[in-house]
Amino acid sequence: MKQILFLLIFSTALFSEKQQRPWFTGPILAPAGHTVPAGKTNYQPYLFVTDNYRPDPSWVINPFIQITRGISSWMDLKIETQAFFTFKDHQVGSDLSDFQVILGLQAMEDNRNGWEPDLRIAFGETFPTGRYEKLNPDKMGADSTGGGSYETEVSFNFQKLFHIRGDQWLRPRLFLRYAVPAPVTVHEFNTYGGGFGTDGKVHPGNSFTGILAFEYAMTQNWVWALDIQAIYSDKTTFSGKKGIDLQNRTAAHGNGKFNRIGIPAGVGGGKVVQWSYAPALEYNFTQNFGVIGGVWFTGATRNSTEFVSYVFSVNLVM
Repeated sequence: MKQILFLLIFSTALFSEKQQRPWFTGPILAPAGHTVPAGKTNYQPYLFVTDNYRPDPSWVINPFIQITRGISSWMDLKIETQAFFTFKDHQVGSDLSDFQVILGLQAMEDNRNGWEPDLRIAFGETFPTGRYEKLNPDKMGADSTGGGSYETEVSFNFQKLFHIRGDQWLRPRLFLRYAVPAPVTVHEFNTYGGGFGTDGKVHPGNSFTGILAFEYAMTQNWVWALDIQAIYSDKTTFSGKKGIDLQNRTAAHGNGKFNRIGIPAGVGGGKVVQWSYAPALEYNFTQNFGVIGGVWFTGATRNSTEFVSYVFSVNLVM
C-alpha cells in the first residue's frame, strides 16, 4: 500500500512539473542552443524600426525572417533573409539585403541533473544579394543594403534551463560567433565609402560576436528577456583607386557643380567595438506560438553606429 501511495505521489509530481515547463519565444538576439525537432519548422519574422542617431543620422525599417527546418534529431537548417527601407536626409532607399544559410549540429544535450548545457554548433555562409556598390550619390548611402562579401562563420550556441519554483524558470544563453568575410571588389560609391572614380578591392575585417542572454519565466505565458551583446571587428582596408569624395561638390563652386580636384574618397574604416543591450517582454500563447517585443540600443561604441531599435517578433513552430 505504501509503495502504491509513493508511486501515485511521484507520478503526480512528475506530471505537475511537466505541465509547468516554460514556454519561450527566445530572446531578441541570442539564437537557440538546441536544434529544431526533426520534421518541424520554426518560423520567426521580426520587424526592427531603428533610429541611427549618431554619427550619420537615419531611420531604418527592417523586416527580417528566419526559417529553420529540423532535418534530424541532431541537425537543422536555417535560412535568413531581410530588407531595408532607409530614410536619410530627405532621401529614401530600399532593397533586399544579404541572404544567409546556417547548418546547426547538436553537440550536447541539457542534463537536468548535471552541469552539461545544450550546445548547438552552427556553420553559416552569407551570400551577397544586397546592394553594395555603384550607389546613387544623391541618396547619401540610403540605397546601401548589403556588404558585397561572401562571409563564412562558425558559432557556438549554449543554453541551460533552471527551475526556480512553481512556474518560474530561468534559461540563460551564451552565443559565440567568429566570421571571416571575403574581399570585395567595389566601384564608385559603395557600402564602405568611395566616391567618383573609386575602383579597387575592400578587405573587410574578421569579426567576433558574443551574446549573453537571459529569459526569466514569471508565469507559463509571461517571460522577461535580456540580451547583452559585444562585437569586435578588425579594421577594413582598401587597395586600388580611391576616387574623389562627394563632399567637395558644393564646396568648390557654390552652385552644386562638382570640382573633380577634390580630396581622395574615404574607403574602409578602423577597428569596430560595440556594446548593445536588448531588454524585452514575451507572451507565449502555447508551447509553439509566442510573441516578443523590446528595445535594442547601443552602449559603448568605437567606429560604430549608435542606435535605438524598436523590435517586434512572432515565433511559430509547426
